[in-house]
Amino acid sequence: MKRIILTTTALLRALALCASGGGSDTQPAPQEIPENVRITFIMQEYYEGDDIVEIPHFEYDGAKNDVIDGINRLFNQGLRMRYEEFNANRSSYETMEIRTYPFTDERYAQVVVTSIKYSLYPDFRWSGTVESVNYDKFKINWIQFSDLGMKEDEILAEVRKFYMLENENAVIDSVKVTGFLLRLRGGETDYFTEILLEITANSGVHPSFYSYCPDTGEFYLFDPSAFLPFNHADMDHMEPPLYYDLFGLRSAAL
Repeated sequence: MKRIILTTTALLRALALCASGGGSDTQPAPQEIPENVRITFIMQEYYEGDDIVEIPHFEYDGAKNDVIDGINRLFNQGLRMRYEEFNANRSSYETMEIRTYPFTDERYAQVVVTSIKYSLYPDFRWSGTVESVNYDKFKINWIQFSDLGMKEDEILAEVRKFYMLENENAVIDSVKVTGFLLRLRGGETDYFTEILLEITANSGVHPSFYSYCPDTGEFYLFDPSAFLPFNHADMDHMEPPLYYDLFGLRSAAL
């Protein structure tokens, strides 16, 4: 089997941030009216019993936006190249799913992207990543976890406690934040933060993924291979539909 080289998204994110000026101390002044930013897709392909590829793209109106251009470079040079490299080196026993979950409201345009590689031989196994891109339409800012004002070491310490309550005999090797969402509860105007994490324990080869909400203390297993890792009603419903809506449409037609 040929070796598969996956692009390091963290490195590409850093390069895109440097190119766009995002994440620096100098940010554009907040606007009273948010930008018209739309989540679209540069690649959206579905193969029966095979690959799923949903690669997002942020569109905008008006003057050149270096921050969004940096985000789109991440999508194109990170996700698209990841799939192209996989496809060029794949074996007949491997498939890949790059699935996107968009969340937009008046203030934020956000996506969570799961990238899962499945191997069917000699036994079934999978490995993957969970990532997010979060954009503030008022501040014209690509939001990083460090912008949220949370102390990451304290968050990770709390996550370790929750994990050990469910896995008493586990030995945690590593815990890291891989993404987040700024969410609105129904009927409320204040946002809460849902943090996405990767936990490796017992010297396991493959990590597990979790969701943690510090405001509520909710902690649960986040399965990126699941058909619906998020509440269906919370996500955007695109045209043409994404996989989670395609599946629903097909089921309704049966």
